[in-house]
Amino acid sequence: GEHAARDRGVLVPGEGPRVLIGTGGRVTVRLDEARGGQSLELERGQAAFVSAAERDLWAWGEGSFAQVGAP
Repeated sequence: GEHAARDRGVLVPGEGPRVLIGTGGRVTVRLDEARGGQSLELERGQAAFVSAAERDLWAWGEGSFAQVGAP
């Protein structure tokens, strides 16, 4: 589904391998601190792969993105 992120972070629902696709604006996505806390910015048209090993994913910013998961 599509997710909108604002100034405060939101926990992104989902699990398993997934692809995030920026659909508008700019969103910062951050992995769980326990897994290293790496972050990246997504803008419209950019995509990122999130492995099945990643559980908690946080997003914030002035933008939106779509998430596509595999069972």
